[in-house]
Amino acid sequence: MDDARTRYASVDGLGPIASISGGDNHTCGLSAGGAAWCWGSNGDGRLGDGTAEGRSEPVAVTGGHTFTQLAVGSAHTCGLTDVREVWCWGTNHLGQAGTSILSEAWAPVKVHGQD
Repeated sequence: MDDARTRYASVDGLGPIASISGGDNHTCGLSAGGAAWCWGSNGDGRLGDGTAEGRSEPVAVTGGHTFTQLAVGSAHTCGLTDVREVWCWGTNHLGQAGTSILSEAWAPVKVHGQD
């Protein structure tokens, strides 16, 4: 019996992937070159592309950062860059993005307190 839950689907546009992580309604992948790509629901800016438009295919996270790690929460994502900075995007109503302004981060924002 062919069950859709047991089939794999490719994600067009990503190329070689170093890592992948999923939240409640969005997923982000880190390319081998350090670019962050996200897809799925974009409520609260969780895709980091500067829009509120949900995407069924990967969209590049804005800012041109080179990430070495991504951590995806339920409605936000944080990334560690190659210069050891932490940037976050998505919901920030409880301070998830590490900024003093408790509102959505539609594009990556640098976590406060880093030198």
